[in-house]
Amino acid sequence: MENKIKKIIAIAVNAPSGDNMQPWRFVLTGQTLDLYNIPTGDTSPYNMRQRGSLIAHGAVLENIDIVAPTLGLQPSIQLFPTSNNQTHIARINFSVTSPCIHPLAVAIEQRCTNRLAYEKTSLTEDTTHILDTVVADSFQHLSLFWIRENAKKDALGKILSLNERLILENEK
Repeated sequence: MENKIKKIIAIAVNAPSGDNMQPWRFVLTGQTLDLYNIPTGDTSPYNMRQRGSLIAHGAVLENIDIVAPTLGLQPSIQLFPTSNNQTHIARINFSVTSPCIHPLAVAIEQRCTNRLAYEKTSLTEDTTHILDTVVADSFQHLSLFWIRENAKKDALGKILSLNERLILENEK
């Protein structure tokens, strides 16, 4: 089981994190994996009060939840298991299960950081359908809405770009 958990970790760390800093540390003991935050691991302005790191930890935990069943393991995730240790983000206990492939499992290993300009192509209907299905199956109260018109994308981009000003210019 240890080798499978190590493989899960190797894949899970493809999770996005602020400035790709990966502010986490794993401790594996038997079939239990503990996830810790490294407070100095992400010093970007976006990581105010460790919020960016917490989001990154959520992404790595989501990757674990998606990938583990592929290797025949079922993760049971307990958040903030140690009340007096704020850096102890999660404890994951693994049990054996029948292998099953999550539709997003393959994509996790293919993730890469690319800050270069990209070719602007629309998602295919098949791709949006798959994403809609995964979200509907995984999140009861969540829906995706697709914006295809360039003018609406530009307007949304301007609204979302205010994020940087709010985070970097607002001391509160």
